Amino acid sequence: MVCHQEQGRIRLEVRDTGRGIRPEMHDAIFEEFRQIENPERDDRKGLGLGLSIVRKMAQLLDHQITLRSSPGAGSTFTISVPLAEPATEQSHSEFTFTGGQRVLLVDDDELVAEVLVSLLADAGNDVVTANSAEQALVIVQSAEAAFDAVISDYRLPTLSGLEVIESVRQRWPAATAIILSGDTFDPRLHALSNTGVRVLRKPVGRETLAQALESGFLSRDARSVTP
Repeated sequence: MVCHQEQGRIRLEVRDTGRGIRPEMHDAIFEEFRQIENPERDDRKGLGLGLSIVRKMAQLLDHQITLRSSPGAGSTFTISVPLAEPATEQSHSEFTFTGGQRVLLVDDDELVAEVLVSLLADAGNDVVTANSAEQALVIVQSAEAAFDAVISDYRLPTLSGLEVIESVRQRWPAATAIILSGDTFDPRLHALSNTGVRVLRKPVGRETLAQALESGFLSRDARSVTP
């Protein structure tokens, strides 16, 4: 590993002396369960999740990751992160999370869920998590306290996040509903704008999520005081 400091950033490089990767395969190696040299899917050689997890975490943190590699020349993976500066006073983002809300978070990706829980809980929200639609539905049906918001991944292992949101809204119609998805082609997602469900594209940034929650909470509060 090599570390460089330049223009307020730290550049980390991880190099190897392997056989290298053809240019047309540079994007493919970051795909989930993709292993170029394991077509037989031998799990003794791993699952093909390492680089996809690295890229997803980098995207969530808004860090750029790049690859330089060619056959016979090894590979160099580079990630650039901002250099922290001493804070003279507490900085405030244009958007801040509304605290004190009860939120149901549904995502089968443990890393994504961990990041979102951290953002929500740090703002004082009560976050209940589920890693499947089935688990979420059980939570909804057995909940004694209302949920103010539901945030769900769209593509879950069996059911979709839409079934979860429908269940939440049947019990608590005013709940803020947010779908997270990397799918830009599903027509069901395009139709959600007319139902009050917000669709956020993965990876979702802090301010984007904060704004979606804030607008949902404000709309709910406005409806509650309307004569």
